[in-house]
Amino acid sequence: MKKAIGLIFTLFAPALAAGQGFMRGGNGDCPIGLFGGMGWFPMILIWGGIAFLLAASVKWLLSRPRQSGNSSLDIIKERFARGEISQEEYQTMKKELV
Repeated sequence: MKKAIGLIFTLFAPALAAGQGFMRGGNGDCPIGLFGGMGWFPMILIWGGIAFLLAASVKWLLSRPRQSGNSSLDIIKERFARGEISQEEYQTMKKELV
């Protein structure tokens, strides 16, 4: 690991010392970059990928079903539909809940 860091520093130290940075080559007028002269194309791919991941995440979050428990009114409606309680019991419970 130390050898790799040393090699990277050895390769890029002259450019950093000269103020050229990693993305510029030669005298600073020729943006050959890390991608071998492709310039803007890889950057568009990177930002497009980030935008896609962000949009997919938002879509996934919004499409998830809301987790809400059954309300008391829903429970008595289900019990009435199954015949567990009579209509009078249903009406009484409904009045108490509403």
